[in-house]
Amino acid sequence: MLFELLCSIVGLVTKPLSLVKERDPVERIRKLVLSHDLATEKELKDIEKEVRKEVDEAIAQAKITQHKWAGPFMQPVDVVGLGLHDDYEEKRRKEEEAEM
Repeated sequence: MLFELLCSIVGLVTKPLSLVKERDPVERIRKLVLSHDLATEKELKDIEKEVRKEVDEAIAQAKITQHKWAGPFMQPVDVVGLGLHDDYEEKRRKEEEAEM
């Protein structure tokens, strides 16, 4: 999907991913982008690093959410509705009053 998106943005490849005969389509796009001076090697490495980070985070999130007890922890908490809101200034004021 990333390959097809990059191809459509760059406009270098008109074939869909399923028709590409290359073994490594990512490397093919990398070479095309570099040969057309659309990005530098450093920019491509930065993009790859960012994508890997996002993928790693998605994998970690997927693993966490599959745990049998994860369900209740995956729902947002109505902090205000439950009276759990944290007003640090109010807490500090109450603590100072209690000390006096």
